[in-house]
Amino acid sequence: RRQLFAELRRVAASKARTTELREEVYRADIEDRDAAKQRLHDIDACDDVPDSVVAAAMHLAGGNVDSPTFTVDLSKQGQGRLLSMVAHCPNISTLIVKGALTPETLPLLIDCLNLGHNLHEIAFVGMHISPSQLSSLTTALASNIQLDSIAFEHCSLTPAHMPALTHLFNSTFACKRVSICGDELGYVDW
Repeated sequence: RRQLFAELRRVAASKARTTELREEVYRADIEDRDAAKQRLHDIDACDDVPDSVVAAAMHLAGGNVDSPTFTVDLSKQGQGRLLSMVAHCPNISTLIVKGALTPETLPLLIDCLNLGHNLHEIAFVGMHISPSQLSSLTTALASNIQLDSIAFEHCSLTPAHMPALTHLFNSTFACKRVSICGDELGYVDW
């Protein structure tokens, strides 16, 4: 009998602990849903963004797509705000950034790189990036250990950009592939 009662107490304690763990998971799920609702609210508040872009972003923020590619054109009004939301979409693994990099959009891009822990590929396409902007970007890129691939395509890179690129390559940067094409680097001793 003692063994039976001891076993019943152990089972009751186990059930109580299981109930506590389920409640913790439930609370975490509610917090995740609340965070997703806030992201959707932020996206919906972008009045100057075309409805199709908002709909795509809302779909992505809801977590309904596996490893999507997302393109942000910074030359279009309101796209900088979407860039800041991309960092909070856990299922975006590839980001393509186009358009003009301005003093307003550079911090948003850096935040996206610092917060986008699931980003594995990023491509900068057709952007004019100044040497000082590239220096800021490479600092953020060097600290993002998840990135597997970075591409600079037609970004007006010149030999003046080499110190920033050299800093990137000499850091603890673990990226497997870096593509620089369509730029005017010429032959430079790396």
